[in-house]
Amino acid sequence: MKKYGIGYASGTVVNALATGKGCAFALNLTTICEIDFNTEGVIETYINGKRTDCKICNAIIESFSGNTGARIQIISDIPVKSGLGSSSAIVNSLITSLCWNLNCSMKPEDVVKLNARLSLEYGISYTGAYDDAFVSLLGGIAITDNLKMKTLMHWEIDYQCVILIPPWEKQKVSYNAIRKHGKIIEKAIKHAQAGNIPEAMKINTDFFCRILGYPTEPVEMLREKGFELVNLSGNGPAYICLCDEENVDEIINIWKNVPGRIIRTQTVGIQ
Repeated sequence: MKKYGIGYASGTVVNALATGKGCAFALNLTTICEIDFNTEGVIETYINGKRTDCKICNAIIESFSGNTGARIQIISDIPVKSGLGSSSAIVNSLITSLCWNLNCSMKPEDVVKLNARLSLEYGISYTGAYDDAFVSLLGGIAITDNLKMKTLMHWEIDYQCVILIPPWEKQKVSYNAIRKHGKIIEKAIKHAQAGNIPEAMKINTDFFCRILGYPTEPVEMLREKGFELVNLSGNGPAYICLCDEENVDEIINIWKNVPGRIIRTQTVGIQ
């Protein structure tokens, strides 16, 4: 029987770039990985049916199984380069698939730490994206210290979620420039730790939209209607809004006036 690995998408409360501390939550968009081993010594990776040169996938396979060849099939409904943690989900799905198939045991926190280390090593993330990797594997909402690879808080979450994927390109990140303004985001982290997620999101979006060059109009449109749990996710360009079931249609109708693709999903509880 083949065993599959899975990773969830992640949404942002507080981006970890500025301080090294982040807050993220799991979304029910998934990446699933299936591995077929062979003796040919060749590693082939397919993402949504397309052959891909995935160096990080090759490194993971080689570290787990030596020179054994493998055909990696990854199926994902997480939009890439959108700020929804697609890379963290791919790595989680691959590692957990390997653990299932090779009958090896890894503690969840070790999977997350390996994910973060590889993210740093291969230049996928400036901080290792430990927050994204953590909720991608374990669900819920979490506050983490990405630089220390440590979980500070982890609790349940239960919302519907509307995502806007606008057509504008992902903006370049000036890590050093963002780090200079860490005190602003420290306030957002403190609000998140105190349970004031709306204020944490407001500070995060206002800061990162300005410094990355994204418009705040998609967020302001919802704030004007009383929706407070709305944010720029990751380094963009996706915007996310958490809401109750009865508000989903209203949010979709508002965002229909903005160019882009709208996705409806929900958060994922602690796994």
